[in-house]
Amino acid sequence: MKKLIIISLSLLFNSYSFAQPFSMYIAAKPISCNSYTYEIEVYKYGYPVSNLLMPLILSFGDGTVDEISLDNYSFFDDNNGRAITIYKRVHTFPGAGIYDISLRFFNRSHDIRNMAHSINTPFYIESRIIIDPFLGCNSTPVLENMTYLIKKGTNYMQDFSFTDIENDSLSFCFATPMQDDSIPVIDYQIPMEYELELNNPISRISLDPINGSMFLNAKNLEYAQSAVLEVNEWRKVDGKYYQMSRTNLDFVIYYIETDNNTPEISQITDTAIIIGKEFRHLIVATDPDNDSIQLNSYGDLFQFFDIVHNELSGYNPGPLEKSISFSPASENVRPLPYKAIFSVNNKSLNNNMSMYIWVADKAHIPDPVQYFTARESGPGIIKLDWIDVDDELGYIIERSDKFSQNTSAL
Repeated sequence: MKKLIIISLSLLFNSYSFAQPFSMYIAAKPISCNSYTYEIEVYKYGYPVSNLLMPLILSFGDGTVDEISLDNYSFFDDNNGRAITIYKRVHTFPGAGIYDISLRFFNRSHDIRNMAHSINTPFYIESRIIIDPFLGCNSTPVLENMTYLIKKGTNYMQDFSFTDIENDSLSFCFATPMQDDSIPVIDYQIPMEYELELNNPISRISLDPINGSMFLNAKNLEYAQSAVLEVNEWRKVDGKYYQMSRTNLDFVIYYIETDNNTPEISQITDTAIIIGKEFRHLIVATDPDNDSIQLNSYGDLFQFFDIVHNELSGYNPGPLEKSISFSPASENVRPLPYKAIFSVNNKSLNNNMSMYIWVADKAHIPDPVQYFTARESGPGIIKLDWIDVDDELGYIIERSDKFSQNTSAL
């Protein structure tokens, strides 16, 4: 790495004030379900600070609040370019019910381009927990991976990995950043680009509502862009799905000017596995500038399988290899795929790729769909219709647009 690049990144970090949060969300896990006692954790991606203009007030949604003391936190750097501060509180709720746990943090960083006056705008984050003895004990999902530094002129793809220890179903959608309870930030727009021939802002962001994969055609975006990912948790009881929690992840993507290049990961292919068969795969990570890199893995695949894989620690010269192997059993069969995310970083830039793995109880060669049609149902909206002729577990739809020669799975 050249000295000039290190200096420019140092200036960038000072400019964006790494004490300010890049992303925040709230998690809750039960200590005693019988007494309705929970440990509440506020995850702040960024360094702890001691010079806040106003105290951090955590509201539990039951009419009580608590001030977060700055000497009561845990902090760690996970060697993936992320500083994470976790503020913790233990709280006993009065009984079963729906509780919106919230916190305001003063303030956001400057130069967030898709809202007005970001430097004077607070973070307001909220998580809803539903305590219902009929539905059982529950912990909210916890985020495993986060990226916030992107090289200007490149597209952004983020596969969010939220783990849920009860194996509940998760769904994902975008929400509007808030600055207080029921008060959105001023003049918020989702990250946009301009079609040159129309001089018209067009959204180039997409999100898989089931798997949490986000793609942003961001080659012409710069500075910082803000977004909120809403994660809803569902539990199936007696054949019916009930909502268990709602978590809002408020995060910022920073586009930086650098001569450094994003590290690369070998091509990864989605696949299906028959129970009782061993699955093996080799992942290879490299860096175009021959910088030292780190290769990590996330996702529910590693949560529900005893996977044999070689451990890698710290930063090492590439190429780096990670091999994984496991054999699924009949209890691992489910309609949705398992997700494995492989992430490589060179201390400044990050790249990640995901692999979706279906586990099936029998070999199945899918038949082609019939009567496939595509029609425009609105401005920028294409409706697809087809007839399923067999018992496929699901479909992968790939798309491409005039801005990219590559297809991306939805």
